[in-house]
Amino acid sequence: MYKHLTIALALSLPLAACGAEEETPEPTPAAEAEPSTPAPEPAAEEEAPAEPEVSLDPPAEGETTTLLSLREGFAANADAWTGQRVTVRAQFMSATRVGGTLNNVSLVVNREDYAEDRLRHSMMCAFGEDAPEEVDLMQYAEVTVRGTVVERFGRAGLDDCEIVTE
Repeated sequence: MYKHLTIALALSLPLAACGAEEETPEPTPAAEAEPSTPAPEPAAEEEAPAEPEVSLDPPAEGETTTLLSLREGFAANADAWTGQRVTVRAQFMSATRVGGTLNNVSLVVNREDYAEDRLRHSMMCAFGEDAPEEVDLMQYAEVTVRGTVVERFGRAGLDDCEIVTE
């Protein structure tokens, strides 16, 4: 046992010297006279991405709005949006079938419009009697839908939706 202790102490002696203070030589007058190189300028801060343009008013007939504008506009003035037939650009999230029939699609805001917590800004787009047989879209694919704005669980939703292909 003492043999191991002796070896451990012998090996730790060089480590004890690591913390010892070293004397630094005083700068010479010649070194002080040398012009110092200027410190590099700090890197320019990256500009934050521009806030997406959000319109709180329903779009004019024939215009397309973003899902973010619909969500924010509805939250600000639900009465102005409710019952309006609107065309909305968003990203496809998923489709739901009920009894074998396509019932609705879930949409999320575009990453460019709102990169953080995109699912918080989702919306359901319910099909009416003319529901398509299938939705051949990959998740997060750009999609344009047209529907009538309704209130669903205190948020904007769309009823009688159709996927716009033109």
